[in-house]
Amino acid sequence: MCEAEEHTGVGAENRTLNTKVSGCSDLEELQGVENLRWLEVLDISGCVELKSIPGLAQKTELVTRKVSGCSGLEELQGVEI
Repeated sequence: MCEAEEHTGVGAENRTLNTKVSGCSDLEELQGVENLRWLEVLDISGCVELKSIPGLAQKTELVTRKVSGCSGLEELQGVEI
């Protein structure tokens, strides 16, 4: 079962603080990361076909990157696989 959660902040910026994606076994690319105004935590697990996350390198405010169970992901800038 594929689950995605997004937690946003409050106030004028209405920024995305935490994004979690889990169990999306057919997901090959996580699109839209480059369009997020702000992202502090990215948690991805169980997405075995995931190959890339475009735009992640530009998220300089990203503090926590958790990646597990994504065997199709060969390279992710800033994260040890």
